[in-house]
Amino acid sequence: MRKDRYIATLASGYVMMVLQIVLALVQVPLALKYLGNEGFGLWALVAQVAIWLQLLDMGMNGALARYLIDFVAEAMTDNLAKCLGTGFRIFLWQGLLVLFAAGGLSLLGAGLFGLAGTDAIAFRNVLVMLGFATFLRFLYKVVAAWLYATQRLDICNWVSAFLSVLEFVAFWLLLLEGWGIYALAWSKVGVTLLGGMLHIWLAVRLTRFPLRMIRTRLDLPMLRRLAGFGAGMFALTLGGLLLTMTQTVLVSKQLGLASAAVWVTAPKLFQIVLQALSRLWDYRIPYLSHLMVDGAKEELITHFTRIFLATAYIGGGALGVVAAINPVFLSIWTRDAIRWEGINDLLMGTGIYLSLLVRCVTDFVLHTKMVGWMPVLMLGEGLLFVTIAMILLPTHGIPGMLLASLLISGLLRLPYAWSKFGQYLALGRRHTLLLGFHAVGGLLLGMGMWTLLRTFATFLPHESSLLHLALGAGLALAVLTPLSWRLVFASVRGVKSPAVS
Repeated sequence: MRKDRYIATLASGYVMMVLQIVLALVQVPLALKYLGNEGFGLWALVAQVAIWLQLLDMGMNGALARYLIDFVAEAMTDNLAKCLGTGFRIFLWQGLLVLFAAGGLSLLGAGLFGLAGTDAIAFRNVLVMLGFATFLRFLYKVVAAWLYATQRLDICNWVSAFLSVLEFVAFWLLLLEGWGIYALAWSKVGVTLLGGMLHIWLAVRLTRFPLRMIRTRLDLPMLRRLAGFGAGMFALTLGGLLLTMTQTVLVSKQLGLASAAVWVTAPKLFQIVLQALSRLWDYRIPYLSHLMVDGAKEELITHFTRIFLATAYIGGGALGVVAAINPVFLSIWTRDAIRWEGINDLLMGTGIYLSLLVRCVTDFVLHTKMVGWMPVLMLGEGLLFVTIAMILLPTHGIPGMLLASLLISGLLRLPYAWSKFGQYLALGRRHTLLLGFHAVGGLLLGMGMWTLLRTFATFLPHESSLLHLALGAGLALAVLTPLSWRLVFASVRGVKSPAVS
């Protein structure tokens, strides 16, 4: 049986995440101070447009990583060499395409987003720089795919932690020198270049990455295999981006840059928790994929069930706490510069919780390579969300957009993915009901945490914001720490979790 590096990877991931959280909590007020709401909103806009450039990956990164899992046990074989060589050439072409796309989009900023004057010029210049940084990232994607396939994402985590500190220091120094919004761009370019070199060096030293294999000539049959699977990945990625990465653009266009700054800042605590919860699954799926290759169906069912329960209960509880304390957190963090409606917290918490559970099922099916119609269905969800959000935003504002996301995410693809999931694992009705029961249980836990904290808050003085925040953090630690410890470690040990028994 293949070695399971889940705990080591998860631990390094959380160390990296905590570090990035601390840096982000410092960086946002710093950016707001030096750039102002308008400047920060402009940065948020151009950064999201740059994220869309990554769509030119066309699903090939995920396809390469998944196929490398099949071939990594055959080190030094033709299939592995063809996979690495073909993958590198694809990423090189795509990176060049990103450069041209960034240049073209940079000229359209004024027309697409209603920018004028210095804002339009800054948008153009910064987008070109971020496009170059994305090009550099494409050049070492083959190394990232190799580390994913060999279950060495801990290397990526430690490198990312180091680079995060370095980027923040560079950003701070450039801001002090008066570089404005360009400070964010230059720090990103420099750190991306260094990050690529570090990933390559460590992959060769620690995982025996066969660097010479990337010189292997393009193999057309391998290209067709990767492109076939990558097409489905691309549609899934596009649908996911439409669901999660269009909000800043929509808010900016419909409500203005100041509202975009609110949208980028106000959900920050939710985004932090989402990152933490996503790692439970992200770092587990490479091992589950190895089990798929080995044909270990019974072990697959056991490990999937345990990670699903961990996501449900830890996620439900954590999101309930965040929904309760986010208003006071925003008040302290931004000194009342950023405000939004309380209903947004409930809508966002519920939406994130459901999306996490849906992803467990859909991502599992994706890694079986039984993709079928799921990419088309997810793309349909994304287009439906954008359409409804554009209708609701002018009249209902951000709550309308969040409601659209909550109702649409998973609406089309989950029934289809669930049927494929059940077929692959041959799940019985009892096991299906068990997963549904625990999904509801996690939601109820979140509602209970939210109600408890909101009730306590009514007995606190209005000015005791720090006490309110400390109470929420204390309750979260008291309830979720032992629960998390039990569920996460049960997912790698041979013992049963209380939630399963």
